Amino acid sequence: MRFPLAFPLAGALCIAASVNHALAGATILPTAQPTMLSGYSASVGTLRGDVRAVFRKKFKNAIKINATKEMERLIRSNLSESAVWIVELAHAQVIRPLDTQAELFAQIETTWKKVKRTEFPAEMRRFYESLQGDQFKLYANLTKDYNKLVADYYAELNAEGGPKPNAMVDFANRFDRMTDDFDGMRCDYYASQCAAYAGVSWDKDRAKDLKDLKRACTAYGRMIESRERMGLKDSILTQAMPRYNELVSLGYGPGSEGPAPEGDDANGGGEPGTPGLGAASNFTNVPLNFELLEGIEQFQRPNYFVDEHYPLWHSFYLREVGSTNDNVLRFGPMIKKSGMPISARRKGSAKLYFDMDGDEEFGEKDIDIPVKGKRESIHLEIPVEGRTHHVAFYVQTGQEKDKYQGLDTNLQPSDTQIGVYATPAGSMVGTIGGESIRIIDEDMDGVYGGKAMPFGHVGLTESLFQPEFDSMVIGGSKRALPWSRYALIGKQWYDLKSENDGTSLGAAPVTLKTGFLQLKFKGPKPAFVIVQGTGSVEEAFFDLSTSSKVEVPTGNYKLLVGMIKKGKKQQLQKVLMIPGSTDLSWNVGSGETVKVELGGPFKFDFGCDADSKGCQVIGTTVAVVGAAGERYERPWLCVPRPKASGRKAGAKRGTKAEKMGAVTSTEEVSKKGWVITWFPKDMGIDIKNAETSVEVQLTQKKHPLFGKITSDWLPFER
Repeated sequence: MRFPLAFPLAGALCIAASVNHALAGATILPTAQPTMLSGYSASVGTLRGDVRAVFRKKFKNAIKINATKEMERLIRSNLSESAVWIVELAHAQVIRPLDTQAELFAQIETTWKKVKRTEFPAEMRRFYESLQGDQFKLYANLTKDYNKLVADYYAELNAEGGPKPNAMVDFANRFDRMTDDFDGMRCDYYASQCAAYAGVSWDKDRAKDLKDLKRACTAYGRMIESRERMGLKDSILTQAMPRYNELVSLGYGPGSEGPAPEGDDANGGGEPGTPGLGAASNFTNVPLNFELLEGIEQFQRPNYFVDEHYPLWHSFYLREVGSTNDNVLRFGPMIKKSGMPISARRKGSAKLYFDMDGDEEFGEKDIDIPVKGKRESIHLEIPVEGRTHHVAFYVQTGQEKDKYQGLDTNLQPSDTQIGVYATPAGSMVGTIGGESIRIIDEDMDGVYGGKAMPFGHVGLTESLFQPEFDSMVIGGSKRALPWSRYALIGKQWYDLKSENDGTSLGAAPVTLKTGFLQLKFKGPKPAFVIVQGTGSVEEAFFDLSTSSKVEVPTGNYKLLVGMIKKGKKQQLQKVLMIPGSTDLSWNVGSGETVKVELGGPFKFDFGCDADSKGCQVIGTTVAVVGAAGERYERPWLCVPRPKASGRKAGAKRGTKAEKMGAVTSTEEVSKKGWVITWFPKDMGIDIKNAETSVEVQLTQKKHPLFGKITSDWLPFER
């Protein structure tokens, strides 16, 4: 979906994903929204071949000079190609072993483990070593059939008029059978590839009216299980998880026969267990009442989008008068569960409304969408199985003279297009242990206390995601915490479960063994730093910026997301913090205080293309990283502007440092899109007498949030 130039891509990018077909496998690239997982189009095979050749050449050259950082960067930015190469080399070592291949595989395996911290290369090697006799022939025949089936699949995708739903269902059945075949050989890699194709082909975007969401959910589940078992944590796994969780929440998961009946827990059902205590059995129902937030500043919230910079909010748009939009924001699943034909419509130049009954005419049941250039609230009541579900958000339309990343732009509605920007405004309020609890629907899916989900957003480095989650306010606090299964309310710990999409709440007092996490951040004070538990406490979320020490149930915790900000209103600058390639986790024992050390000294991570004339720093790869490896992404009004210097590998002095440029005109945006405003511009460096490898360093003396930032001298091969 392309937005007109007047409308920067706001919130989650509403784009279709692509599938890159390779002889040894296919990769599902990240999409913007979980509900769009199956919206693929085929890519050009020759381009993929070129990308593969360049990647492999660069990695081999990095091996020659022992450039470990460059090898890690290449693996990190080419996970899918790395996986294909690992499969090929693991197979080759068994059928025709060569010392050079063994050495190459060993280096890739070492680098993969540093970057991903999984045993995927070793798992593939063990699989091929386990094959005996006729199994090699069976494997060869299966992979031949797989490659033919994939080629036929893309031929159908590229057919004139698009793929036919009945053809997609046929492909889904064939891929499903092939999943069983590879499973029978214990070949997780190809089994998971086939399961991914089957799930996508049964899903709504491909199969249309012939969709089978139960089988799609099962296929996604099989793919996830196989990939997690072999340690292949790539974009296919990342993209499938939100869609799988969504289908499970809708009642299509294991053991279900369809959408969950009234009274079932929309988040999977069953009573959650308590760490070290087994399942809690004394849940009480906490009635919840809807309340519209008084404003976006009512509480300090762990949400990147909650400020006056409305061009960054989630958005939807309509075209000329008479146009309609059936896929508004993220409450589509809630609408489908209700059976109501809700859509946004444009009745006049400045007349927008939500058609609540599908009659295509504005009536008393329909809801006005304000078109006034200032923030106003909208509240929809959606009936689902006898329950009233509330979706609420603030909206604002654009203005003629506005700015996006400091660049003058026109966001004013016109006769041919109108954009509506939205930020959350809905909450459900109840009382637990004499304290009020308010649950805020931060991701605007109509579910209060839903699961945290990763989303793709403009301004993130390619293949990275931003987690989004609901929040809760306890008592009279003016600060919202991340929604968490375990929460300290007053002096009592409670086990919480959102029921029926957050229309009610279950709460049980529990006794937990606890410890403390203590944030030690070198640099500007973060607005929030969220950690998530793993294993038995994976549904526990805590903000480490709320006090000097934060009490948490015992267990292991990982960095989820954070934010740093400076300034107020239109002058506010901010940057998102997410995990990098380093696995950041902390284990908390009973009574222990564990330090979480993040922040400076800050460095740059970036990529370069090198040739015989020098090299070019790629602007969209430039990001700030902390000492612990955490990344600082999506810099709003504080895009790095480093100086770049290059030198021949091993030299003591570099070229004169030159400042990387910034986007200054909408003409540049019209050619490359609004994404380029989030990064410095590409910059070429002339490095003489460098026959093979070069080294590049980026430095910024005074970044508005981080102060001085200096990268290592990173090596790049010509």
